[in-house]
Amino acid sequence: MRTVQINYTLFGIAELEDEAVEKAYTDWLAKGQEYPYAAFSGNTLEAFCNLFRVVCTYYCYDSQTYRYRFHTKYEESTEELSGIRLRTFIYNNFHYGLYYPKTYWMKDNKKKRKSRISVVSECPLTGFIMDEIMLQPLMEFLQHPDKRNFKELMGDCLEAFFRSCRDDCEYCESEEYFKDESHRRNWEYLKDGTLFKETA
Repeated sequence: MRTVQINYTLFGIAELEDEAVEKAYTDWLAKGQEYPYAAFSGNTLEAFCNLFRVVCTYYCYDSQTYRYRFHTKYEESTEELSGIRLRTFIYNNFHYGLYYPKTYWMKDNKKKRKSRISVVSECPLTGFIMDEIMLQPLMEFLQHPDKRNFKELMGDCLEAFFRSCRDDCEYCESEEYFKDESHRRNWEYLKDGTLFKETA
């Protein structure tokens, strides 16, 4: 029996030549990358549907496309509400889910109190940034009501959500994201761009 010791020269992603980076990126893509924020996005979609009594079915998205179907659990007369009447309906029925009391912190940042008057709406569904993206059409409507009805407004919110998920998936498969991920995880490579896996 004999023991052979091999020495490797390892490089960070920023130290590789362009061709090696391309190989490392291609190898990473070939392994198939799952969308890292799928669970957070799913929570936002679920919270939105529960709040507004919307059923979203047959949906999927990836870095290229998205599709979905939806219907509401309201009667047609409610779905057809528009303009000022729709804004009033939304404020009366969903205000509690869209706004929460503003928090004021004392000077020492140890004590806080919640306002009884001022309210805010910052990621109100789950605390994830996708809340803001999904609710943007609704918040714009509340500021300036237009001719859209309730069902169209819900469709616009879902469209904004799935479009953003697709765009985010596309970014998470980009070379820029790969480089950031490689740097963050301290991955090391051989000179030709092969990922180094240390065996113990």
